[in-house]
Amino acid sequence: MILGAIDIGSHATKLKIVEYKKEKYKTLEEIIYPLSLGKSVFESKKIDAKHRDALIKCLKHFQSLMIDYGVEHYRALATGVFRNARNGQIVIELILRQINLKVEIVEESIERFLTYISLKDILPDYFEMRRQGMLLIEVGSSSSEIIVYNNNKMMRNYEIHIGTLSMKELIYNIRRDSLNVPQILEDYIYASTENLQNYLIRKKMRHFVILGTHIKRLHQLFGDKPKGFSAACFNEIVDKLNTRDKGLKKTLEREGLNYDEILSSMTIYSQFVKHTEADFISVPDVNLRDGILRSLVENTFDYDRKVVFTQDILKAAKQIAKRHHSTASHINQVDKFVVKIFDAFKKEEKLSEKDLLLMRLVSILHETGKFSKQVNYNQATYHAILNASLLGVSQDMLYQAAQISNYFFYFSQGSEIVNRSYKTSTKNIKLGLLIALADALDKSKLAHITIKNIKLEKKHLRIVIKKQSNAFFEKWTVRALNQHFSEILARDVVLEEHAS
Repeated sequence: MILGAIDIGSHATKLKIVEYKKEKYKTLEEIIYPLSLGKSVFESKKIDAKHRDALIKCLKHFQSLMIDYGVEHYRALATGVFRNARNGQIVIELILRQINLKVEIVEESIERFLTYISLKDILPDYFEMRRQGMLLIEVGSSSSEIIVYNNNKMMRNYEIHIGTLSMKELIYNIRRDSLNVPQILEDYIYASTENLQNYLIRKKMRHFVILGTHIKRLHQLFGDKPKGFSAACFNEIVDKLNTRDKGLKKTLEREGLNYDEILSSMTIYSQFVKHTEADFISVPDVNLRDGILRSLVENTFDYDRKVVFTQDILKAAKQIAKRHHSTASHINQVDKFVVKIFDAFKKEEKLSEKDLLLMRLVSILHETGKFSKQVNYNQATYHAILNASLLGVSQDMLYQAAQISNYFFYFSQGSEIVNRSYKTSTKNIKLGLLIALADALDKSKLAHITIKNIKLEKKHLRIVIKKQSNAFFEKWTVRALNQHFSEILARDVVLEEHAS
């Protein structure tokens, strides 16, 4: 299978073509074409005609190469520079019209997610590191992502609004009033991440992986190991940055690296490395192109429930639910029921694994609004889902999940629908109703019912259940949904007790 990946960034447009065979990649072509779109956008907030035409010419060449190599599947992504450009979408449409090449403007959370999934190919012991305990930190220009893995599961996922640009501005302001820049920076980061740091102190992760804008270049200049830093080397660099070592500063200036941006990113990393047991700091050579290729191989964005990265998304959602004091036993029960009900309707309603992920996200997050509002909390839940930070989940998907939660609350509580649109999706209504049924089967939150089997019949949805004790409340709630089921899915729900 021949695959292609195009990454349109601020400073260069890049192409990678590979042959994927027997779980291995063979690079057939890799091109980095320097093109400073970022400068154009920084100066005018848009991609000017000169850079636009140069980009189209470059992409036409890339397209010809993909045709020559017989590329079967490709994906072309435009990153932050297009997100920030006022005319980004217009340029994307122009590219499609002129050379018939489809380019997508990728959201930051998806961009990061794609970078992370390529770790599977770059780190040979990736899953073992996840099992033993791994802390991954990526420092970006405007924010940083912190992920904690243990027992091969994503345990925590935080996005903090601290990045190199905001820290650089902070350093400038501190220097006007104080000489204690390192200590103030350290205290500032700690104050912003206190809960997470206390968690890490208890867990003591064995592996530490760092990603970011400047870290690869810094590793090339000062790294003492082929694929990272020893803890001693890493700490020495941090100490030299804090004391404004003249030799280090001169090297950074010669290489065109901004001292304050390097100080910012290394201060963030060092704040967390001290809470790990790592004696080696890994700097994997990951990039967006490798993530795109991995996603094409695994059909990552089909969101198959068996794929580890889909499971990571669900785990991250459960962490959000936990922080909002949701009832863990109830959301786990509803989540299990949702999967069984989905499987019963999947074929008839032509539902996809992506639909299942959306249903599961709503079932996991449906109580988040209670944390801020006990009465009529559907609006608070709607906004909690809409504003959730979930790696690998686009804003469009979050909006769809929030809409599904609307219908869930309408069916389960008779609540008013938030942000009703005349473009209502019939599928979203049905998914909301199916989640309401799953919730009804554990309405008491006491796990009275176990589902043994579900049969989709011509006029009935027959659910074979085993009762742990009386389930009067659950049966009554399911009966109340029957009118909606009859109107929307042309079936009645029948609860049938399992013959012991």
